[in-house]
Formats: sequence, structure tokens, C-alpha cells
Amino acid sequence: MVWVPTFTGLSMRQFRKLVRIVAARGGEQTGTGRRWGLTLADRVLLSAVYYRTNLTLR
Repeated sequence: MVWVPTFTGLSMRQFRKLVRIVAARGGEQTGTGRRWGLTLADRVLLSAVYYRTNLTLR
């Protein structure tokens, strides 16, 4: 998690708060179906980097 401030522009405190908010709003997997391959924190990190850099897959 050393790269969080570099890639997202968020402090570690802000990032932890964001992960808690996402978890509280149902970010963890519930029910049946395919399981996530990444942890919730990693998924939030990927989303934050995506929104900060505005990169798209081609």
C-alpha cells in the first residue's frame, strides 16, 4: 500500500476511510456466484487509479 498516495492522490487515512465507506455500502461480495480475485482494498485502489488517470482499456 506504499503506492496509494502516488497513484491515487489520496493519503492513506483518506484511502482507508474510502475502503470503509465502500464496505459499508455493500462492496463485499455476498450471495453466490464467482468470487472476487482481489481484496476489497485492491478493487478500490484500481477504481481510484482509474478515475484519477482517466485511462481506458483499448
